[in-house]
Amino acid sequence: MSKKLGYTFYPKDWRSNMKILGLSLQEKGFYRELIDECFIQSSEKVLINKRTFCSIHGLNSRSFTRLLQKLEESLLIVCPNFDETLAELEIVIPSTSKRLDKIEVSNEGGEANKKRIAKEKEKEKIKEKEKINNIDFEKFWNLYDKKVGDKKKIEKKWNKLSIEIQEEILTYIPKYKSSQPEKKYRKNPETFLNNSSWEDELIGSEGTKIIYDASKF
Repeated sequence: MSKKLGYTFYPKDWRSNMKILGLSLQEKGFYRELIDECFIQSSEKVLINKRTFCSIHGLNSRSFTRLLQKLEESLLIVCPNFDETLAELEIVIPSTSKRLDKIEVSNEGGEANKKRIAKEKEKEKIKEKEKINNIDFEKFWNLYDKKVGDKKKIEKKWNKLSIEIQEEILTYIPKYKSSQPEKKYRKNPETFLNNSSWEDELIGSEGTKIIYDASKF
């Protein structure tokens, strides 16, 4: 369950509202408590337990009713089916509706942001795993020694290969370079990987066996 956001209070708006200016300090405090209750219950329509509310705020039943009626007369709240004998009263505070809608949108945005961050972390984990399971791309790039093409794109292709294939490629490259000394006639690195060229027979190679030693690269 996501944490609910608070609401913004604007003192200038509060003090410039003619309905609120006409209230006493006690009436203003009563109204603010009802607004807070709306955000706690996430609704412009709230249920107030009369006894509990009076106990918390030091009110008696008569004062509670008087304050409620004053706010309703000032058109700040609506009390449908008001009855002094009821233990719970339904009160509507229309001014909270827009702010509640904004908070709901913000909460949704917060959840979306959490999902985005989690997805990014998962991608980072995958990248780290690839680094552990792969031979560093720079070893291939420097050994092949024909640095043309989109390096990032080629690196992605390299990282998708198993470490066994990567070792096979690094064993093959020196023999390939020996069979084709002219760099300009060698395949571009991306073409080499796309075509699985390390599986090709080397024409003109002397057949010298070259053993790949990972520690040398």
